[in-house]
Amino acid sequence: MNHSQLMLLTRTMPMKTIQVNGEDYLERYFVGVDAHGNQDWLHRFLRADSERHMHSHPWDADSTILCGMYVEQIQRPNGDKYEKYRYDGDENIITVGRLHRIIEVETNTWTHMKVYAGREPHWYFIDDDGVKTEMKTSPVEWWKDCECRKY
Repeated sequence: MNHSQLMLLTRTMPMKTIQVNGEDYLERYFVGVDAHGNQDWLHRFLRADSERHMHSHPWDADSTILCGMYVEQIQRPNGDKYEKYRYDGDENIITVGRLHRIIEVETNTWTHMKVYAGREPHWYFIDDDGVKTEMKTSPVEWWKDCECRKY
């Protein structure tokens, strides 16, 4: 799929805009939930989050790039960091506690994310000095408070 097709597909889906430092970072669209509680989301990246510290996620997920590309910085368990270029069709397996951030993103990059049930109550940022800041996980049914995109 391309950007125009995805914009058309998502026009009636519940959406929330996620911000970083007061600027729009990505749009998250709710596609659906299965009988096991796994959720399907579409993400439209609006920019990178490279000025943020590394962060975790409170869930396990599989993410596939539908169009565009991004560069992800990932931290290994020993603290070393490396960069991974991700392109159309690439799958990214996200696990609870893995630290990463998106340091470069092509405009209008879209991903499909399958988020598995059983999310943790918190996720966190970790700064350059190793200080961990916990964040509360959003509600499981976050989309119920969202409207469709206005444009």
